[in-house]
Amino acid sequence: PAAEPAPSAEAPGVAEEPAAVADPELIARTRDLHSRELELAQKYVKLGDLYFRSGRYAAASDAYARAIELAPEDVALHFIQSDAQFAAGDYSAAAGSIRRALARDPELARASADKTKIYEDPKVFAEQLGRLEGHVQRQPLDGDAFLVLGYNLVFSGRTAEARAAFE
Repeated sequence: PAAEPAPSAEAPGVAEEPAAVADPELIARTRDLHSRELELAQKYVKLGDLYFRSGRYAAASDAYARAIELAPEDVALHFIQSDAQFAAGDYSAAAGSIRRALARDPELARASADKTKIYEDPKVFAEQLGRLEGHVQRQPLDGDAFLVLGYNLVFSGRTAEARAAFE
């Protein structure tokens, strides 16, 4: 650690003026840029939602990825993207998105949500979950798929089954 400078004998108790004072115009432009990025991120989320509802899950995942680039502090976007990745059958990518979200905010694991409600027809979710269950039966060493299975079971109200997936 660097030694702190000795206090000035000429002006005891007076703090030095910082070398650079924040430029109010620069701050305003930065806030405006950030605001525009968040607006664009919201548009990408809406686009992703449109793709998701129409069954274009890979396109939805791409739109959500764009939103994440623009609003990286929005941890929930990683979960939203994982839903599209799961629906597309990309379990490895979905597991990565889940891990990124939980690494940033572990408390999200305790949230309550019903994933079946993001589908216009809950049967579609049941079919996708069935495909994932079939996948883990055929690939019992696919840890990513088991993570995605457990996550989907928890957030569809099937916590007892989720415990088994996580074990």
